[in-house]
Amino acid sequence: MKILVFGDSIGYGYYDDKGGWTRRLIEHCEEKNGPRVINLSVDGSTTKDVIKTIRADVEKVTAGSESTVIIALGINDSSVLHSSKNFIIPLPDFNLNINWLINEVRNLTPNVIFVGLAPIVEEKLQNWKDERSYSSEFVNEFDSVIRNLCQHKRVPYIDLRDLTPDDLHKDGLHPNSSGHKKIFERVRDVLLKRKLI
Repeated sequence: MKILVFGDSIGYGYYDDKGGWTRRLIEHCEEKNGPRVINLSVDGSTTKDVIKTIRADVEKVTAGSESTVIIALGINDSSVLHSSKNFIIPLPDFNLNINWLINEVRNLTPNVIFVGLAPIVEEKLQNWKDERSYSSEFVNEFDSVIRNLCQHKRVPYIDLRDLTPDDLHKDGLHPNSSGHKKIFERVRDVLLKRKLI
């Protein structure tokens, strides 16, 4: 059994001195002689990026063995480019992408889990990056797409909406160590409940 994580900079582990929630999951599974966790998260990833490679990545890494796929994407999709004043991934396309990911991964393994979007602190984001911006309203809209599709298709969804500003790094966008610890605990608990670790 292997667990594959597809995410962005949050999945990669930014701003956590312990390497992020995925590193915590890797260490937990190693300590318990559980499944091997492979983190395929890439800083800046969107659903469009992962769609291009997910089938090949899963097939290459698992080589036909049983696997669980965790998808933790959407925060970059929800950002707005200043140059065009459009979403990186328009909301209707995001809906199609999440639906496609659910269906595609289910063709590879029955074990798919989505991690929802963590809240942001807009006051800290004003000058985060010159080329794009984020807003709580848009993050909530994109998270609702994930939540509703997961509910409709009976896919586990891990809700992060109750993370607080104390769980976020000073950039207002990424979780800090406290936030990563909470995400890890929620992912771990879902995996335990489904007997996947």
